[in-house]
Amino acid sequence: GYQTVGEVEEVWQNYTAAKIPLDTVWMDIDYMEAWKDWTLDPANFPTDEVTSFVEAIHDNGQHFVVIVDPGILAVDDSWDMDYAPFTDGLEMDLFVKDGFNREPYMTQVWPGPTVMPDWFHPNTSAYWTDSIATFHET
Repeated sequence: GYQTVGEVEEVWQNYTAAKIPLDTVWMDIDYMEAWKDWTLDPANFPTDEVTSFVEAIHDNGQHFVVIVDPGILAVDDSWDMDYAPFTDGLEMDLFVKDGFNREPYMTQVWPGPTVMPDWFHPNTSAYWTDSIATFHET
């Protein structure tokens, strides 16, 4: 993966300089703050730098895609942390349920303890679409 937005931009510039066709720049989850969906790492992928980079890609007629992991960090009350994708999903009751206790089923992926959206829940698509839109506006 890439450690900074500058590294991603350098790769893009090298493709351009070498005249290698490139329609889309893809960025894996390294851009996230602590691998939390819908965040940018403020130190290595500052919003203003990412925005400027993406605008340059778009100005060049190219596309930019970020990888998103469906695992949503399951914030523990003791962490004193507000993470809207988790709290909103809980309020909407749209995470996959444990078959034994009907609580959100806990998994473990990149950010740590996570829950997964239940794609059969009628509100999950709207939740995910709203999350994408909010992140895009960042």
